[in-house]
Amino acid sequence: MFVYSLSPIDDWRGWQKPEDLFRAAIDTSPDANPAGKDEPLGAFEPHRWARAWTSARAAARKLQWKGDIRPGGGPYITILPAAEPGGLPLFVIAWKQQDNGATFVASPVRLSWLEVDGNEWLVPDHHAIYNDSVPGPTTDLDATFDSTVSAGAASGRT
Repeated sequence: MFVYSLSPIDDWRGWQKPEDLFRAAIDTSPDANPAGKDEPLGAFEPHRWARAWTSARAAARKLQWKGDIRPGGGPYITILPAAEPGGLPLFVIAWKQQDNGATFVASPVRLSWLEVDGNEWLVPDHHAIYNDSVPGPTTDLDATFDSTVSAGAASGRT
């Protein structure tokens, strides 16, 4: 997962609360697919949120997130279109730190326009936000991320 530390964001239009998207759908039909794999909204199964949020918080701590969230500061999510026809849509997570208002953005894909002077970002060695191999809440996530934190475009991380 790519994680960015930005100056404060105060306008959350276009973002939504995770609980508004990650509702468990109950299908009682005989053809129900409990895994949701054939469902266009399968990306929004509650377990996917739990894994992504766990991974995002672990990475943000490497960017000096202190573990607090400002009231009204998220977490929020926004949707990106799937890269492949018929693929699952992606979601980006963002939240605002209580302490100094820094905003953190976590994405399964690189958001290169955020990689500018004044921002910091963490580039993963690998990312699989929608893959079952993503570390769970009890796994040490340090091995998941590149230990180098970039500080602006001058860092050479493009």
